[in-house]
Amino acid sequence: MLLTIQSPRKQKKTDPNAKSNYETALEAAKTIKTEMKIVPVKTLQDAINYLKNNP
Repeated sequence: MLLTIQSPRKQKKTDPNAKSNYETALEAAKTIKTEMKIVPVKTLQDAINYLKNNP
């Protein structure tokens, strides 16, 4: 499992081709053909909550 923190919207405004960590992680997972679950989160607390609720 990989938890990725999503990039701010400001980055998309300055560079429309910018990819979020989540998008990059999805592409990498497809490239290496992993069964790893990619989970987008907005904050560290979201990541902690996800990990606590999904052992």
